[in-house]
Amino acid sequence: MADSTITRDLIFPRELTPKVKDVLSIMCFEAGPIARAFREAGRAEIKTRAEDEQAFVLHWLLTFALEHGAEWRRRAGETLTPVIAEAEAATTAKVAERAAREVARAGRG
Repeated sequence: MADSTITRDLIFPRELTPKVKDVLSIMCFEAGPIARAFREAGRAEIKTRAEDEQAFVLHWLLTFALEHGAEWRRRAGETLTPVIAEAEAATTAKVAERAAREVARAGRG
């Protein structure tokens, strides 16, 4: 019986490979926007602390680097593109909702 939720462990290299170094070199200010996109899209529960955002993004990207080797950036980008679109849509919906509440509140005032 096939189970689509089966996960497999990835082997973390003992030596620092170029792809792992690339991922681990990502700074907080680079990881933050990615983490916020996942949070806004509702795809992950990530605390708003920089450390939590960076940890989430590094872990997420490391899985791509270990699974896909030289293709990790392209594969991560393919996954990230819809996440960003979902985050933008969620943000737009929140702004519209807030504006509607303000209009309703102003009409009562």
